[in-house]
Amino acid sequence: MNFNDLKKFLESGVSRSLHAEPTTGPFAAYGAPVTEEEPFPEYEDEVYCVDEDKEVDTYGGETKVRQTVDQTKCEACGAATRYDPTECALVCDYCGHRKRIVASAASERKLKLGKDNSRKWHEETRVFRCGNCGATSVFSQSEFASVCPFCGSPSIVRIEDIEGVRPNAVIPFRLDAEKARAAYARWISSKAYAPRVFKKHRKKRSMRGVYMPCWTFDSATRSSYQAIVGDYYYVTVGVGKNAHRERRVAYRTVYGTYPRMFDDILIPSGKELAADEFKRIGPYPTKEAVEYHSSFLAGYSAEHYTMTLDQGWQSAQTEMRAQIEEGIRRELRPGCDVIDRVEFVTDYASNKFKYLMIPVYVCHHEFRGKNYVSFVNGVSGRVVGKYPKSKGKIAATVFGILGAVVAIGLAIYFGIFA
Repeated sequence: MNFNDLKKFLESGVSRSLHAEPTTGPFAAYGAPVTEEEPFPEYEDEVYCVDEDKEVDTYGGETKVRQTVDQTKCEACGAATRYDPTECALVCDYCGHRKRIVASAASERKLKLGKDNSRKWHEETRVFRCGNCGATSVFSQSEFASVCPFCGSPSIVRIEDIEGVRPNAVIPFRLDAEKARAAYARWISSKAYAPRVFKKHRKKRSMRGVYMPCWTFDSATRSSYQAIVGDYYYVTVGVGKNAHRERRVAYRTVYGTYPRMFDDILIPSGKELAADEFKRIGPYPTKEAVEYHSSFLAGYSAEHYTMTLDQGWQSAQTEMRAQIEEGIRRELRPGCDVIDRVEFVTDYASNKFKYLMIPVYVCHHEFRGKNYVSFVNGVSGRVVGKYPKSKGKIAATVFGILGAVVAIGLAIYFGIFA
């Protein structure tokens, strides 16, 4: 489409709906309502996340799609497209062209430590680093960043290279920005101590979809353990009126093995979403992850990991060891009264991993010179974040509680002496 065609198109006043709720097709599995009145839109083309034009990568025999063309450009008019979560498709806001994304289920890679630099991501993306918060953000080739999606600062510069492996799995966004804003509005409205002005202050809210980095690990473990357990027994001590029974513990040592399979141990590997916020915003449906494709990045950005694969595996082992000890104690508990100590060594076999991107909306809310950041789960709409607290509302609550306590105390006092 040339300039004159585009001008005629815009002057024609044709209205195209790009946000219709899907009814059948690839996004029906995402829980969208099925109705007879809103048929699934016709797609002019499809993009497959697995391409026949592949090259063998050095990392464990994995394959990588050759990026011969920018697959986020509109094939009809050449404009930049965006990923639409409501349709699971690339859509062009200029000419209305749609390209449905057909994604296969994500697969694990065999874990080989010390291989972080064997696959590059910058060949198919644009990478920017924020001079204010230091975040490294990744965008599709068709996009240029103007502000940092994490702190809102315009002090960002493009860098030519990015260390580390390319993602191989992604949980696509299911909520669009409007639904994310609605989820945030409901969340902030439920906060009793948030100032009323802040709740209504919507002009300086910005919402940006960002894929956050995670590692997932699978492992078949077998643990050999030694535990000291105890059994209660009772003895009578003392004589006459001083005789009484005392409970004592007879300790013994037990040995055993404890096998356990671990699947998708999820380890956050970025720095912008704190560990406690990551847990509170979850869970994420890791079983529904699909193979990563640059099309899912169109209109969104991504944070690259700061925790290396080796560090992620160490964190996963720490979490697995905690679950293994809990499982061993659970097995021992029916056969004893006390578990004093458990020691074990674990063999890890069939170890696999995924570099997984999870969808999060980052909301910046400026209020009285401060920037409050919140995060919205791009699948469920769960929200965590920070907001100002009204000192007046807190004081009113404290005085109300004190008043109620005084009133109850006076009622009891006069009731007793009446």
